[in-house]
Amino acid sequence: MAKRETSKTPLRVLSVASEMYPFVKTGGLADVVGALPAALRQHGVEVTTIIPGYRAVLPKTKAASKHQGDLITLAQGDAGGSGLVLAANVPAAFDRAGGPYIDENGFDHPDNLSRFSTFAQRAAEVAAGLYRDLSAFDIVHAHDWQAAAVVGHLHHILKGRPLPTVFTIHNLAFQGRFGGECFQDVGLPASYFDRDWFEFYGDVSLLKSAVLRATKVTAVSETYAAEICGPAQGFGLNELLAGRGADLVGLVNGLDTAVWDPETDPALPLTYTSRTAAKGKAAAKAALQSQFSLETSAEKPLFGLVSRLSDQKGIDLIAAQIDGLVFRGAQVVILGSGDPGLAASLAAKARQHPTQVAFTEGYSEALSHLIHAAADFLLVPSRFEPCGLTQLSAQRYGAVPIVSPLGGLVDTVIDANPAALRAEVGTGIILRSVDPEGLGTALNRALALYNHDPEAIAQVIENGMSADVGWHASAAGYAALYRSLL
Repeated sequence: MAKRETSKTPLRVLSVASEMYPFVKTGGLADVVGALPAALRQHGVEVTTIIPGYRAVLPKTKAASKHQGDLITLAQGDAGGSGLVLAANVPAAFDRAGGPYIDENGFDHPDNLSRFSTFAQRAAEVAAGLYRDLSAFDIVHAHDWQAAAVVGHLHHILKGRPLPTVFTIHNLAFQGRFGGECFQDVGLPASYFDRDWFEFYGDVSLLKSAVLRATKVTAVSETYAAEICGPAQGFGLNELLAGRGADLVGLVNGLDTAVWDPETDPALPLTYTSRTAAKGKAAAKAALQSQFSLETSAEKPLFGLVSRLSDQKGIDLIAAQIDGLVFRGAQVVILGSGDPGLAASLAAKARQHPTQVAFTEGYSEALSHLIHAAADFLLVPSRFEPCGLTQLSAQRYGAVPIVSPLGGLVDTVIDANPAALRAEVGTGIILRSVDPEGLGTALNRALALYNHDPEAIAQVIENGMSADVGWHASAAGYAALYRSLL
């Protein structure tokens, strides 16, 4: 295949994902898919994104009632935005109550295999140039298990002819694994249900098929790419991943610094820069304390948590530390949803300490931004973390991240240990171990810095706010990866 003249003709990439900010979001995947197109445009890459046509996504017009298989334009490609965004309008699969993956009662949609396989087939048809006036794309970039079947569908549609594919693992714990008796729902011939494609110990594994057959596989940080090749975090796929060798690449996620910008953020009572952070963060803290009827105090250290509530995120470790933090004069504000048991334990702590602890079950983009601005520290004690974005947005907003020693967390945070403090390079606090003792020690370090070394913590905040947490470097990495496949 001839090399593309990159200076004249943009590389055309179809990004396939189950969510994209600002259209639909349940987690960091949406932020990544939403931010990457604009960053790639600066490197001569033109991205078109296709997502499922969920009920909440489709415009409330007659266009939304077109026949199955139609594509609906959600955003036109423009000079500075997210590029062309399409929704696959498949009402039988996506025009329903509930969220993208679970129903209104909190249970998985029982037909998720067929729903996302149908979506993947539509995306493959678009990639191959079979829809509307879109010509075939140069590269297909699929994200996580919900889009993984696009690799198989492309192979089938093109009858094995090459169209380079990149598959990104955002969280290996979620693999799209279903009983083998359901393979017909994938929509491919029975010959694809073998160990070279979708079969995995008798089951269907969408993610495994892409891990094995995509041209290149990426993980969302260098450390996570190494971790998933071992049994502890490989979730049964570690040998396959290790076998990909140089075709498995770690590229750390970036933050959309236009969305996350304390200098222009409309959710803040007073915008600020690194030079005016003290004043801006004090205003945000006062506003947050007032909103939740917490004790009004500029001096109290405030610990924030914005997270999905799950064991993976170490929420149980945080809940166990709340009484001690309050006893030592701190406040805690939490925003998140997920495991009902964890939510109940956090709600109980808020009732126990009504003037020092606040818990909001759910998600609000505006409240998330306000917590980042108000907090002195943001908690991210995950048991595993492919990349994470909270530690990036925390640094951007002058909240010192307290993070686990793994995955993308250690790739993006410099521990403020004594040597780093002397060199004035620390940007956060890294746990030594992900357990009660490790988190407790990290919290002690945070309180000691806050209460006894104001110059040091001011330097850590300034370092974090000055850090390059955006997409430029990683976008350059993706652009180079794409071009290496042509």
